[in-house]
Amino acid sequence: MLGYTFSLCLIAFAPAGNSLWVYVGGVIMGTFQSACFTTAFSLLSDVIEHAREISGASRAGFFSALFTIIDKVGFALGGTLLVGLVLEFTGFVAGQPTQSKDALSGITFGFALLPAFFNVLSMAPLLFVYPREKPAATVS
Repeated sequence: MLGYTFSLCLIAFAPAGNSLWVYVGGVIMGTFQSACFTTAFSLLSDVIEHAREISGASRAGFFSALFTIIDKVGFALGGTLLVGLVLEFTGFVAGQPTQSKDALSGITFGFALLPAFFNVLSMAPLLFVYPREKPAATVS
């Protein structure tokens, strides 16, 4: 997840006119984003298994639906509403061939720095709440 955040920052702070940084950041982003999706579905299966061990009931459908709803709401709010508000606030004008300096800063903030911030924020539960090891099974 840190690699994905690093790639967003690399793209955000790429020197003007140097597209190599953007391409390198894009390759890093694609590599680490695939790991983010794999990790998310892996954690989902861990949660489903843990809930089954505790309750005895299989709630895989509920947890899968909850995961999907949270994913869709997150993309809707973060990927469209929040970024749209940032672009509007910074003076972005759709269809205009050139944008103001503030609008370009808004694009950088909305599409690179803001997602990087929320990515780091999303790691907190994984670092402090999610158990690192399964308890050892007792042998009777």
